[in-house]
Amino acid sequence: MNNDINVEQIMSDIRENISKTGRDKEPLSFIDKEAALDAKPNDNSIDNAVDYISYNYEVKPYDILRGNKIAVFFKRVIRKLTSFLIMPIVAQQNTLNYYYYRVSEAVLSAKKDNEELIKRADLLEKRIAAIESKLGDKKD
Repeated sequence: MNNDINVEQIMSDIRENISKTGRDKEPLSFIDKEAALDAKPNDNSIDNAVDYISYNYEVKPYDILRGNKIAVFFKRVIRKLTSFLIMPIVAQQNTLNYYYYRVSEAVLSAKKDNEELIKRADLLEKRIAAIESKLGDKKD
């Protein structure tokens, strides 16, 4: 059995695939986009809503410019001319979104604490009922 693995050939194939799909032109991101897209905004689960917010609270002021060189040039010029107006608004929106995210995390934490306290209260009520029934049996 031959266990020779040609790492250089595999890496060459991967690089070729990346360049064919155009992924080498996209910026790298550590955010799991699939997980962020799985959480639907219409979902009623607070857990999913907080997950969605955690991945999407930051507004990006600009996307990568695509198109021919002339169109990209004009887009860059327009970007430079409007950045004094757009950037402060984006910064304010990102700050607001961050605090919404923090509040949603606090609400989720309070919800989990509340559910745990309800479970403990139910357990204690059952124990009290059991003790009362035992005491009631002894008095008779």
